[in-house]
Order: sequence, then C-alpha cells, then structure tokens
Amino acid sequence: MLGVEPDGRMAVIARRHGLSVEQARFEEWDPAGRRFDLVISGQASHWVDPEIGPAKAADVLEPAGTLGVFWNVPGFDPTIGAQLDAVYQLVAPQLARNPASGTGGEDRARRFTGPMEETGRFVSVEVRSYQWEATYSTERYLDQLRTHSDHMVLDPDQQREILDGVGDVITAAGGHLTVNYTTVLIHAKV
Repeated sequence: MLGVEPDGRMAVIARRHGLSVEQARFEEWDPAGRRFDLVISGQASHWVDPEIGPAKAADVLEPAGTLGVFWNVPGFDPTIGAQLDAVYQLVAPQLARNPASGTGGEDRARRFTGPMEETGRFVSVEVRSYQWEATYSTERYLDQLRTHSDHMVLDPDQQREILDGVGDVITAAGGHLTVNYTTVLIHAKV
C-alpha cells in the first residue's frame, strides 16, 4: 500500500504509523512507472481536480484495476438538523455545503462520474450507497468537526462560534448526537 499525500504534516503522521507515503498532489505525483490493482480516495476527493484525477488513476491502474472514490454524507433528525443548519447559516453561510443538511452526495457523485466516463478508459462506473449510523457525545462530535477541511479554513473566531453553537445544540438535546450517514462509493473498473 502506498499513500499519496499533499500535506507534509499529514505525511509525517502517516509515516509514524508505519505507512509508506509519497508527498505530492495526486495530479502532480510521479508514479515512476508503478501500477496498482486498486486506487482509492476516502473523504479526500474534493482535493483532486476531477478533470485530471480520473485519467491519472486510469494511467496507474493495472488492466481490470479498480478506482474507488468514497465519502460520508451526514444526515440528522429533522429537528436537530434544523437547529444545526441555523447555526451554520448564522455563523458561516459561506461553507460550500452545510454538513447538517444531509445532502450533497449526489452532486458530488456527478462531479466525478462524468469526468470518469469522459476519459473513455473505464469499462464501468457505478455509484453505490451504504447506510449506517454513529452516536457521538458532544465533545467527540466537536473533535470530529475540527478535522473537517471546511471547518479548518474558517477564521478562528468563526470556527469557535460554530463549535460553540453546535455544542450547545447537542448539549440541549441530551449531550449525544446520532448521525445517519450515507457512504457514497464510486466504483470504476478499467
């Protein structure tokens, strides 16, 4: 297994955990003639240019190799979801997608399946969905939000206000939040 990671700090952390990592943006990474049976992108496809990434993946895949691109779309109880949406609308309406809405999986899938199909190099491109749920304490959920790239790039005051507001909603609901996830997988074969 080989990781391709653009952020030097994340590459160091992965290496500390025993993973082989090469630091580069996927679009600029030099595979040095290597080919792979499987290329995956988990929760990171938004960092890859959809006009370049699929062709690059096809270039490094063995015949009959597989490209798997997946991410999780959160969904919430409608009452809690409306309260979380209100926090985001008030504090950070500039976020590209509102994590409380439970939507966005289909739009993101179309953003990638079209360019995959347009390469003419994949014999099949399928979108699959898997449902699951997780329950978080207030702190655990806030810890997870701190890792989301759209939250990390917020102004520090906005980030604090989002975390405070989301924390208040969860605490008022009993201190636990159940998230109904849809994992969206794009499965493509060359």
